Amino acid sequence: MQPLIVSYYNENSVYEKEATELAESCKNFGLEYEIGAIHEEPCLKPTFLLAALEKFNRPLIWTDIDSIFVQDPILLKECKADVAFRINDNVPIDSPLKMLTSTMFINNTLSAKKLLSFWKKECEKLLKQDSNALDQVALRKVVLHYPTIVEIKRLPMTYVTVTDNAEDRLAYPDNAVIVHHELSRIYNSEPVSV
Repeated sequence: MQPLIVSYYNENSVYEKEATELAESCKNFGLEYEIGAIHEEPCLKPTFLLAALEKFNRPLIWTDIDSIFVQDPILLKECKADVAFRINDNVPIDSPLKMLTSTMFINNTLSAKKLLSFWKKECEKLLKQDSNALDQVALRKVVLHYPTIVEIKRLPMTYVTVTDNAEDRLAYPDNAVIVHHELSRIYNSEPVSV
């Protein structure tokens, strides 16, 4: 069974437009998707992914709402690992950017569900210390603490290609598969409700 693309956005926000663009890019490659509007909370991703695995009972591909598919994500569609995400070898082990959660593959396995459960608990723990805690920091802590809990496939940069050029959103390398616009940099400097 092919993975289902999942993502969410904060209801009544500027990200509704991004949801439409992500959905269109999924349609261009015949990818099934489920994009929802939610009342977003910090570090919600593991909770959302656990619920999606339960509901759809199939592998998932998570991508942030301000991303688009520009090529068929064959690597993710054929992935057999429990999870796949980008591990950044160019930063120190304790960097918040060590493990990126902007694009992820989550297989419908017991090991993947266990990782999501630990990730969710770590997010809850970090949020008690810092209301702006990042889910990728929590994931890094879990993976480093339980290094053999899951089989991890490393994603190449082409699956998390970043373009932050608001004027030319088509400015990305030819080999990009999933392009992330990282619009939170732009939107966070403006009111987010519409």
